[in-house]
Amino acid sequence: MTENDVQERRGIRRLQNVLVVAVFLLLSAVAVRMLLIDEPQHWRETEKDVALSTFSEAVSLVRAEWLRQGKPGVVALFERADSPAGFIKVNEKGWPSADNDCLVLWSKLGGEIPASALSARKDENRCYFTINEKPWFWFDTDQGRIQREKRR
Repeated sequence: MTENDVQERRGIRRLQNVLVVAVFLLLSAVAVRMLLIDEPQHWRETEKDVALSTFSEAVSLVRAEWLRQGKPGVVALFERADSPAGFIKVNEKGWPSADNDCLVLWSKLGGEIPASALSARKDENRCYFTINEKPWFWFDTDQGRIQREKRR
């Protein structure tokens, strides 16, 4: 073998090593990116679960306070009786009333969902809540029932 052949083989081997390292780095970068992009989706679902749980607990608290306070038309909550946000209008069965504005009800009882992402509409005695135009849950103001929409 000549000196030229040895140099050529070393060059080819270096090129192969560089290509293997480049492919490895590329695959590692793709895997890390997939993990980082996928992970926030789980956190978003958890945030929505916590917010819905907060709303559900607050609805139950309103009903319990309605019974405790002698079935008034308005229930004072959250130790903020001097604050308008602390008064929740209830129906004759003791459940929070939406009065044609479900977002106001959410702002008083709900969790931390940005107002820009949340929307709601009222249809008869139900409030339908959506996040980024995707159905999330509904609340029946007549029965106090909360039903999460099926996840897709």
